[in-house]
Amino acid sequence: MKLIEANADSGHIDTVAAISEKHEAADFRLGYKGEDGRQIMRILIADDRAQAVLDALQNALGVAAIGLVDDNVIAVSAAW
Repeated sequence: MKLIEANADSGHIDTVAAISEKHEAADFRLGYKGEDGRQIMRILIADDRAQAVLDALQNALGVAAIGLVDDNVIAVSAAW
């Protein structure tokens, strides 16, 4: 399993939730929302589906950066 943590404007919650559901994520959760309106969204996904989720996030959010936190956590930061 991989944990994908997306940091994006909170207006994208429905989009990220739909991506999570489409790719049959094991879990989708919301984390901290900053004063700037950005929200942490976490997707727990099977290893073989992680790349498809990353591709969908990139297409939907205009991802500015993707970084590997460790072997099981991928951080995604959406463009402003």
